[in-house]
This record gives sequence, structure tokens and C-alpha cells, in this order.
Amino acid sequence: MNEEQKKQSNPDDILMEARGLEVPSDVEIRLRHHLTKFKQRLHERYEGDSRGWFSTFEALLQKIPTPVFVTLALLAVIITAPFLHNCNSRSGAAPCTSIQLSQATSGEPAAAPWFWEMRLRRGLWITVPENTNAEIQMQDGSTITCEPSTLIAIRYGNERNIGIRQGSILVKAEPDKEHPMIVDTGRGSVRVTGTVFRITVTP
Repeated sequence: MNEEQKKQSNPDDILMEARGLEVPSDVEIRLRHHLTKFKQRLHERYEGDSRGWFSTFEALLQKIPTPVFVTLALLAVIITAPFLHNCNSRSGAAPCTSIQLSQATSGEPAAAPWFWEMRLRRGLWITVPENTNAEIQMQDGSTITCEPSTLIAIRYGNERNIGIRQGSILVKAEPDKEHPMIVDTGRGSVRVTGTVFRITVTP
């Protein structure tokens, strides 16, 4: 470590070096410098907070050892993950049990994109790849078969909502009078309680 680095270092580091102990690397020194500046900016921003919540929060964080904090964060993720994954129909999620893709010409199975299940659970749109068919099996027993290039979103709640903006779907809706199935095309909608029907939407 040269004299210039020593000037930028914490005095404790210079003392550690004099005693033959390990001195933090340049990366650690720069990181500590940036963290100190960030801390100062937070103090400047919230020093006028009459409630003092920032000071209380900061003091609490300083009392929690890093290993304990990391352990608590991991436990929180482990505890909440099952609730996020197994969203029921009342949460507004799309409770699909399986997604099967196949080549439109040969019928050979294909792998579904890893993010499809996540997007369907959140009621977001997915697009079926070209030359590929997709069959989505729902927890209520309904089946939605999508043709290539179909743009679809599914959201279950008090009603079983399916949105389609392009492509074609074959829907086998399980009978459920309390939770009708509604397919919205953007130009109109179809409402059923249990039947088999096909809808095609051209862009």
C-alpha cells in the first residue's frame, strides 16, 4: 500500500498494517467510502424528520449482525414462497396445473419458456411461439388449447377471465355456475358456465 492509499484509508487500517495484520483491499476501501457518503446523504435528507423514524431504523439495523439479518431474510423468502406459488383462484391468479407445448407440424413435445408459469400466475400476457401449439390445463379441470402466435392472458377470481388479442384458442370449460368463464377479445366477450368452444381473433 503506498502513501496516497494510506491517506485515503481509515486510520485503523494503517494501525493494522503496522501490527502486521491484514489490511482491507482497495475495493473494500472504496465500498466503505461510498457507503459512508450514502449514509451522510440519508442523514442530510431525513435529519429534519420530527418522528425520528430513520434514526430508529438505522439504530436497529446496526444492532442486527449481518449473518442474523441474512438468515431472517432467507426465512422470510422460504415462508412466503409457498403462498406466492400456490395462489388460489380468489387471489386473481391463474391456477394452471400444467403447460404442454408441441410442434404444430410434427406434434413433437417442446419445452415451455421458464417464465410462462410466472406470467400466467400474475395474469400477464404470453405469446405462443410460431409453429407451436400450447395446451394449458387449469386446476378447475378446464383446458385451453392455443394455436401458434396466440396472445393470451388468464386471470381467475369470482369469474374465470381469459383475454385473447390474436390467434385462436379452443376452450373446454368445466361447468361452474358460481364462477362463469368470460373470454374477452378486446372487441367483445363470450360468457359461459361450461361448454366447449373456439374463438379466433385476427389482429
